[in-house]
Amino acid sequence: MAAGMLANGSTGQRVEALQKSLIELGLNPGPVDGIFGSKTQRAVKAFQRREKLEIDGIVGPKTRAALTVRKKEAREKARAKAAQQAAKEKAAKQAAATAAKAAALKSAMAKKPTTAAKAAPKKAAPKKAAPKRAAPKTVKGAAAGTAKAIADAAKQAAKRR
Repeated sequence: MAAGMLANGSTGQRVEALQKSLIELGLNPGPVDGIFGSKTQRAVKAFQRREKLEIDGIVGPKTRAALTVRKKEAREKARAKAAQQAAKEKAAKQAAATAAKAAALKSAMAKKPTTAAKAAPKKAAPKKAAPKRAAPKTVKGAAAGTAKAIADAAKQAAKRR
């Protein structure tokens, strides 16, 4: 077997690292004991099958490269998930703090009367009634009265603007 390759019967820290990587990728190599046994070999074959590599149960350059890529992706995914969870927790804390402030403000508002409630209600000034006019005695007088009423109404409207 070439240097750097791992296969059934290999032992040591590199096998232990391989077993941890396989676990990280959701495979079961058995106990992390640094011994490349039948369970580790089955996990390696499952990984090779998943990655569409030659299924020989030996960790050579292609399998090692695929393990490195998938491990990096798994770690990035885990980091992104952790960051997303942290953002959700932060938003939940902010929402809780905002709700607490709103509740405190509402409670304070309920205890203290507002300045508008303290002030005595102002009575509206009574509207001045238009002076009553005597009924015109002639048709000409009625027309003059109507013209005067229209002119008065126009003045009042101009004042309101």
